Amino acid sequence: FNLNGVNKLNKLKNVFGASFINELTKVIFLNNINNLDIKNIFLKRIEIIKDKYNISLEIEESYINELVIQSEYEKYGAKKVNELIRSLEDYIINQVINDNKNIIIKSLQFV
Repeated sequence: FNLNGVNKLNKLKNVFGASFINELTKVIFLNNINNLDIKNIFLKRIEIIKDKYNISLEIEESYINELVIQSEYEKYGAKKVNELIRSLEDYIINQVINDNKNIIIKSLQFV
């Protein structure tokens, strides 16, 4: 542990009690996620979808920015990413079913 980790562990002991914390074999402290981190997570997940369905997918930056806002990453971290990506993937599946493999997404209203 670095000094910061020790301080966090002491805070956990104060909240949960030393006996509970001593039962844990490992404690992992995660860094806060920022705007660029969440944007990169979305971009990577979108690339996976694009490859999965073998489609041409053009997504405007404004849509990515809307996803970042909708994710409420400051409050929830990356927890809402799956839900938002699932909506995008559902839209893409419908497009593929309708024989459209050249998909353009400009905003959340398209999904």
